[in-house]
Order: sequence, then structure tokens, then C-alpha cells
Amino acid sequence: NSVVKYNNDDDDFETVNDGIYIRTPGDSIRYIAGTDKHTFFAGTFSSVEYISLQSDDPVTVNNIVKLNSDEEWSLLEDSGNVFPSNPFIVGLVASDDKAFIYAKQKGSTDGGALYSWDDDSDFQFLASASLQTDKGIVIDSNNNVAGTAFEAGVDADGTFQLVVFHAGENYTPAQTINLYQTENQCTTLSPEPIITGYLEGFLIAAPNVDDGCNQYQWAYYNSTAKTIDPTYTAVPNVREIDMIEVGKDGDLWVATTSSSVLLYLPFGGVQWVEVDLSVYGEFTIKTMAWDDGPDKLLVFGSTANGMKFVEVEPQAFPPIVKEKNPGTLYRQGTINALAVVNDPDDDDFELVIGGNFDSIGNHQMYSNFVLYKDGKYDSPLPNVSPISALATEGSVVFYATTTCAANNHQLPIGYYSSDGRQDSVWTDIPVVIGGSGCVDSLLATDQYVFVGGYFSVQYSLSGSVGHGVIYYDRAVGTWTDIGIPNNASSSVGAYEIADLDIATIDGTTYLAIGGHFDFTIGSTEYHSFAMYDLTNQSWISNQDLEFATDTIVDDIVINDLDSIYIAGQLKITNGPDEEGVFVYDMNTNSYAPIGDLPTYANSIILYNFEQDDVDMTNVYAGGNFNNGTQHTGLGYISSSAGPTALWNQAAETSQYMEYYMGDVFTLIYTTGGFGANDTNGYEPSYTPPGNGDSSDSGMSGWGIFFLTAFILLSVVVIIGVAAGGGYVYFKKRNNYQEL
Repeated sequence: NSVVKYNNDDDDFETVNDGIYIRTPGDSIRYIAGTDKHTFFAGTFSSVEYISLQSDDPVTVNNIVKLNSDEEWSLLEDSGNVFPSNPFIVGLVASDDKAFIYAKQKGSTDGGALYSWDDDSDFQFLASASLQTDKGIVIDSNNNVAGTAFEAGVDADGTFQLVVFHAGENYTPAQTINLYQTENQCTTLSPEPIITGYLEGFLIAAPNVDDGCNQYQWAYYNSTAKTIDPTYTAVPNVREIDMIEVGKDGDLWVATTSSSVLLYLPFGGVQWVEVDLSVYGEFTIKTMAWDDGPDKLLVFGSTANGMKFVEVEPQAFPPIVKEKNPGTLYRQGTINALAVVNDPDDDDFELVIGGNFDSIGNHQMYSNFVLYKDGKYDSPLPNVSPISALATEGSVVFYATTTCAANNHQLPIGYYSSDGRQDSVWTDIPVVIGGSGCVDSLLATDQYVFVGGYFSVQYSLSGSVGHGVIYYDRAVGTWTDIGIPNNASSSVGAYEIADLDIATIDGTTYLAIGGHFDFTIGSTEYHSFAMYDLTNQSWISNQDLEFATDTIVDDIVINDLDSIYIAGQLKITNGPDEEGVFVYDMNTNSYAPIGDLPTYANSIILYNFEQDDVDMTNVYAGGNFNNGTQHTGLGYISSSAGPTALWNQAAETSQYMEYYMGDVFTLIYTTGGFGANDTNGYEPSYTPPGNGDSSDSGMSGWGIFFLTAFILLSVVVIIGVAAGGGYVYFKKRNNYQEL
């Protein structure tokens, strides 16, 4: 939901019911305007959660929507198919009963047009005009609408114009008035005019091109007389201006984004009065609005201490500033890792969520590391740095932070145990040598804790050094490395150890390593995938595998020696590039694609089941899969599928896909694990709290796993999914549930 409202009585920000969903980078809400019955929102967006939830199918919203006083969202009816089907909206204003929209068909080189919308007439075409698309439109007290235009000259010079649509003439034809010419005189200020509705017409702030654009002067257009005063002296000139707001009875407020000062001009005044905001440090005003209920100016802006929301009261002179305290509007955070840990208090499991975030909805000020179970959160490490990786064993959570350690500092790793010192692990942490040290992946078993990343460390008093991957042996209490050479690299400079997995098969313990790296052991070159025999402390040669530099392996699951599952992008030495999900057979040192996945996978998990008395395994893949018009973040296929078989879209009929955009990076069962050893999680009989009522879900909890979906700029939703049925588990809403 990308809309909040401010409750003046409670001095609080409040969410708006199931609102506008910003789906892709570049989407935004740029305009807000209100009539007596509706508030209108316009910009670039295609989905409103509330509207889709009222329908059995996802509903496409064409960049404009309205909201009534009961917080019910709805589309703007267009019974005559008047409005562009894919509009580029560059202006929105409203009178008491009508909205005015300036728009054109997206991608069209033609000029735009002014439209109106009201409850009785739906959309109406009013007039064509070619306005400046970055300046929007304004409205005066008589419902006349205006914008600005630019008529280019021969040498990129030209004339700025005021374009007025008169209400008394049904807004057509538009009247065009030349304002001033520019010939590249403006070296300090923008040459473009700024307009606002004022009194019985429009006030225009224009740089004085005759004075080198060193200040703004004013013009005034009288809508009733249809005349313009090009040198309107009733308003004193100003040095800079980015925003104008009209207050009570013709008072004026002016703001610039480069100054921590507001300018205030009482109606009839001859001097601008400065309103100092520097008490908050450098205050950059983002937006402001006049509240004609209590007659105060509301100002929202950024400071060194975050965003500030203040009100300016003109009852005093100079006006006084009061800070509002509705809470903080936070930037959208990211979730980088998930893990599942035993809860020793209740003999069940908790989800561990790690990332870079400051709060979790409803004013819960939890940051970076939280535990979740049955609708409740806990923050046992409230001041920990942003998390890059997590791993668990028993009731111990191992974590790494995103901050790379400097030379001679400890690796950025730690652990937390809900059982206190009963589960203490290490007492010393390896120290980075020869540069910085970053940790990308963690893996924990009952005996070992593996740390993977880009680093060189000294891990013992004797001076032993390790690179890329080290591990702590809890049985003997020492750190050890696995012999990655110091000259490991990648085509982008710093290599990455993105994933680690471990399995003991026929008495031998194997470690799988994936990421983006190149190194050589003996005569074998390893490119982003390697197997290590931990029992015998030796590398498994894959000399003829033909993985080349710039192969990227994002996820690995070891099921058996002949079924090691890999997700990623493969660069092949003597063949075309491949991407998707693959199975590697260590016995034959060969690999094969599993199905024809349209794009590469970021994460995988195995789902094991029985069908007609035959044991079966499906592979689930998370990513950002696109195939023509089909889009999904989660797919599945039989593990035995051939290279041409098509993957199935998981949750195909779910509205989860309506609110999903990005990459699914993490999949994990609610009891931990990734489906290896023919086991769906470490305790398949376990039913998660709140998920076991078959009347709600139609299934038991043993097949549920968690996934993280990075939406837009790393906005994150965590949902529970029923792997066997291929649909998203839900209780709260249509087929998806946000924790």
C-alpha cells in the first residue's frame, strides 16, 4: 500500500484500506486531488489491492483511481470509452464535484487533452492541447483550468505560454497567452514558469529573462476579464521558488528545495516574511498543503534526522512552526535471509527473518533481526546491523551482517541462542587480513558451522589462514579452512560464495559450494560450483564438467550423489549458455537440465510425496520467471522431467501473482530444511501454529514452506505455500497472506 493518511485529531499516520500497489520500478503516485465525495490518485500504477479482492480475477487499473469516505477504492467509469486506454497522466485537479485530468495515450507523439470526470457524466473529453508534461495543471476558484506550454523557436529558443480552459465556455477552445520569450539567458534559474490558482484567476511566477534570470517576477491572469497583467506588482519579487501554496484569503507561501526557509506574504503585504526551519538542521521541503480547517500550512520534508512533518501557524507574526509527531514514514526495507529455529519454550519452531529494515508495520519498531511465530514478532537483537545471511541448528541462530569487516577486524558474524549460554558455540572469531572481509552465506549442522564469502582470515593463534570458506568444528572447538586458494577471483573482481549445502552419504560428508568464483586446485578449474569431501579433506574433481567463467550458481540442494540440484545460470565451455534448474550426478561428473524453465532460478526446494504407491519428488523453483505473457515467481516440475518439459506455474489462479513482482530468493520448510533425504522439513509431522485447522486450509501443515518475494525495490512479502497442491496457502485473504 503506497498511500497513507494523516489523522489531524490523533496526530497519527494511518494506513488506507488495501490500497495502490506500486508494482515495478518507475511506478509512482504523482497527483492527489479531491471532490466532496472522492479523493483521486493518479500516476503510473496498474493495481489496487481492494479492487482485485472484490473480483474473482485480477483487475488492471489504468493509472487513476478514486477513494470514497468509507475507504472503498473504485475505478473511474468510462461508459463512452472516452479516456485513453493506456493513459500517461500529467495533471490532476478537482472542483467540489468534478475531477479534471490532463492525459495522452502512452507512447503517442501527439499532444494531450483535458478530460473531466464526475459521478453523473463519467469521463468527458473537453479540449486538445499540448501542455508541458512536467508541470501539471491548476484550477482557480471559478473552476477554470490552466497549464503552461512551450512553443520552440528556431535555435531551441522559444516562447512560454499560459493555456486556459474556461469553465464558462465548456473548457473549449483553450485560450493561449504568450508569457515571455527565452533566448538562453537563464544561467542560474530554470526558465520555466510556475503557476497556481489565485483569487479570480492564475498567478504566474516567471524568471526575469531581462535580468539574467536572477530573480522571479510575477504576472497575473484574470479569468473573468480574460486579461493578463505581465508585471503584477501586488506580489513582491523573490530570488528562488519551487513551490507556491495559497493560504487563507489570498495569503501566499513560497518554498524552495535549496533553503531551510519558507516565505510568507499576507494578502496585501509588501514584504515577504521568512519562516525559519533551520531548527531542524538543513530542512529540504518536499511538499506542502494548506489545511483550511484549522487554517494552518502543513509541510513535509527531509532533514539529517529523517523526514519531518510540521505545521506553520500564521496566527503569530512571523508565523510559528510546530512539529507534528505522527510517526515516521519508513523506506521500504529488504529481507535477505530466512531460517527456522527450535523454540525451546514451546517445543516448536520459529521463523527467523533477517535483512535491512527499521520496522514491521503497525508501529512495531523491530529492525534487521526478528523472530516470528503464530502472528507475533520478537526482536531479541534490537541493535544488530543489517543481516546478510542466517543459519540455525537447534535453538541457535547464526548470522552475518552486510557490513564488510576492515583489515585486522573480526569477520561480521555472530550467533544468538534462546537457551542462553547453554548453547554457546565459539569464543573467538577469525580476523580479516589483507583487505576487507564480507560474508555472503552460512550453513550449520550439529557439528559444523560454515562461513562463506569474500575474505582472507587468520583463524588461529598459530597464524593459520583461510580464504572464501571456513568452518567451526563444535566437537573440537576449532576453526578450519577447506583450502580455497588465495588467488580465487571472478570476472567482476570480488568473488562470491552464495550458497553452501552439506550431506552425509554412505559415511562420507560432502560440502557443496555455489556462487560466482574461479579457482584452481591441482589441475582442476572450478567455476562457481565445487564439491568438497569433508571426511577425507579433499576436493572432488569436476575437470570435464565444462562450466566456464561467469557461471553463477545461486542455490544447491544435495539429495544424493546422483541428484545434486543446482539453480542458476551456466556458461558452457563448448556450447550455448543455459539457465534454470539442473541436476548434477557426482558419480558420472555430468549434469542435465530439469525441464525448460524460461529464465534462471534463484532458489530451489524439493517436495517429496507418494503417488500410486510410488515415491515421487517435485522440484520447486523461486525466481522471476517470464515466458511471453506468463509471469510467476514460483514454479514446480517433476525431478525426473526431461529438458523439454514445461514447468508448472505454482498458485496459477491465486491473486498472489497479482501482487508479486521481483525475485523469490529463499525457500525453506517451516521446520527447516530444503526437502533433501526424501524429507519435507526436519519434522514432517509438525503443524505450524494457526495453520492446522483443516476447515480453513483443507490440508495439514507438513507441506508448507516459506518464501521471500522481493517486490519492486526490495519490498518483501513472506507467505506460506502448500507445495503439494501447488497453490498458496491462505486464511486471511484471497490466496496469499502477509506476515
